[in-house]
Amino acid sequence: MADKYIDVTPSWLQMTNVIETLLTDGDFEGKQTARTELRKMAQVADQYVRLQKMSQEKVAEQSRDVGDYE
Repeated sequence: MADKYIDVTPSWLQMTNVIETLLTDGDFEGKQTARTELRKMAQVADQYVRLQKMSQEKVAEQSRDVGDYE
């Protein structure tokens, strides 16, 4: 029987609950871990925003190119 992979990756929302708990009730190490994870989440969010902007710019550019042929 083949092994079955089960993805148990928590959602971003679930992680915010964990991070909030670490920041309010955690020891020094827990609070440092929470801050590190918040920074990682912020970096991912910033990257997402950059990619969205690039995607929108590409679509706008292609729309202009199509308009040149009409």
